[in-house]
Amino acid sequence: MGAALGAGGDGNDGGAVGAAEDVAPGWLEVAVRAGDACATGEAPAGPDGVGEWPLSRTAEPTRSASAAASASPQTASPAPMARSAESRFIASSYGAREDGVVRSGSSTGSVCDATIRPMSDDFALEALGHCRLFRGLGTESLQAIGQTLRTRRFRRGEVLFHEGDPGDALFIVASGAVKVVVPSEEGGEAILATLRRGDFLGELALLDGAPRSASAIALEATQALALPRDRFNDLVASEPAIRDALLISLSGELRRLTAHVAELHFLDLTGRLAARLARLAEEQGDRAADGSVRLDASLTQTDLAAMIGATRQSVNKLLGEFVADGLLRFEHDTIVVVDVQALLRASRR
Repeated sequence: MGAALGAGGDGNDGGAVGAAEDVAPGWLEVAVRAGDACATGEAPAGPDGVGEWPLSRTAEPTRSASAAASASPQTASPAPMARSAESRFIASSYGAREDGVVRSGSSTGSVCDATIRPMSDDFALEALGHCRLFRGLGTESLQAIGQTLRTRRFRRGEVLFHEGDPGDALFIVASGAVKVVVPSEEGGEAILATLRRGDFLGELALLDGAPRSASAIALEATQALALPRDRFNDLVASEPAIRDALLISLSGELRRLTAHVAELHFLDLTGRLAARLARLAEEQGDRAADGSVRLDASLTQTDLAAMIGATRQSVNKLLGEFVADGLLRFEHDTIVVVDVQALLRASRR
């Protein structure tokens, strides 16, 4: 949409807050490097310089710097890709085909790249330390878990997993933001949750063995850690702190979804939007000294509409009314909740 999020009028669906939204990248194909390169994360840089290996090439043997400099692009002969035990694990965990290509993505159909690689011990410890599921564990236990994690990077609009996929791994959001959605046959979606650093997702399919009940899509550039299903189940069985944290998280999620169903049933559209904005402010907003709360800039009008069962045009109109009432303001195309409690009261009018 071209107009600011709080302005009236229609515009294109999927607009960013106050600006046109970028086109989401599409189907992701990742070549999984094998052997030592897979174990150490030393894969040669891809065309965009982030360490990917192009699909049209296979893994090169390790060469010295002088040999690499002297070899011409025409004479260099890449060696066939070997499938190590680790590469087979990664492939099976993320739905790879027999050729070692992992697929994920969005519905736009364009090709983009991402990375699957091991991570440093420090990065793993920091990421696990921010996740409430692992906060009850000591450093030694976190280090052991970190050895089994793999990091995956997603661009905005890329899919972590689809509804109906097998549940092969738990995902931990290390950076960025992810939305959990239920897609409709007509191409729309209902947003069940938005997750940020320290949140985790995908645990239900690991616990009951059923396929994924929803899809997960990156709202912005996102880095996620994947914990294999077998390792997750071992930790739940052997670590009381993880088991307790998981039960608390599931209870909180059930309470949140219960409140959401009540809002959909009992509140009108104005009330639902006000209640959702107030909850986003309390759970994920950045509070300023004056008491106002800045919301996540990656949310769009279409995202807000998908959270409350409305159209983008209706959300656009209501946001303008909230601004006129002094409940919201916009700063650099980002929603700022002026008074969270006043917004909550407005949801119950």
